[in-house]
Amino acid sequence: MLVKDKLYSITLPNLELFDTTGLGDIFSSTFCCTMLKEKDFLWALCFAGGAAQAALESKNVGLQKIPKKGTIETNASYFYNLVKFRDL
Repeated sequence: MLVKDKLYSITLPNLELFDTTGLGDIFSSTFCCTMLKEKDFLWALCFAGGAAQAALESKNVGLQKIPKKGTIETNASYFYNLVKFRDL
């Protein structure tokens, strides 16, 4: 994610992919909602990554893939401490 003159990134762990349908929707909606609520782009990135990871780990399909808030927060906190960035 590019903000001003810095490029931020997170890396999800390697997982066996079961079903990725809707994963982009989960990521983008989580990012947008978190950004609107918290107004913190870095937390929004981590929260969205946490949601994507939780959805993948669930190995569910359809609406059952939407993760619970507690799982997302746990993953987001992990990512927040591992965010990589570089100046452009």
